[in-house]
Formats: sequence, C-alpha cells, structure tokens
Amino acid sequence: MAIYTVSLHRRWFGEELETKLAEFDHEPSPSELLTLAQENQLGGGATLHVKAPKGTGQHAQFRVRDLKAAE
Repeated sequence: MAIYTVSLHRRWFGEELETKLAEFDHEPSPSELLTLAQENQLGGGATLHVKAPKGTGQHAQFRVRDLKAAE
C-alpha cells in the first residue's frame, strides 16, 4: 500500500525540525490538507509538505492560506 506523508517543517533557533502530521493511503486533496491544518491549529503562513511514496511521484508543498483561498 502506498503511503503519502504530510509533515510540517520549521526552523527553531537555527535548527530544522520536521513534524509528521498524518499519513494517507491516497494523495491528499486540498480539502483534506485544510482540515488537517485546522485540526493542528496552523496559521495561514504554515506550509504543509506532502511526500509521495518512495519512487513514485514528487514532493509537494501547500501553503495553508492558499488552501483557504481555493476553498
């Protein structure tokens, strides 16, 4: 089964941190990503990183404010 990983990357005192927020067995839709951002109380400036399963597809980034605008 293919697993897509959604994570939040941030810099804290010069150190790069990655927090995994969810895993999906399908490519997450913008509405699913927006719901995930709201559940985690993320602001509009947060960027969600979606990693495709190994060897299939590419890494995608979505800004929460863009997801809200597309709704």
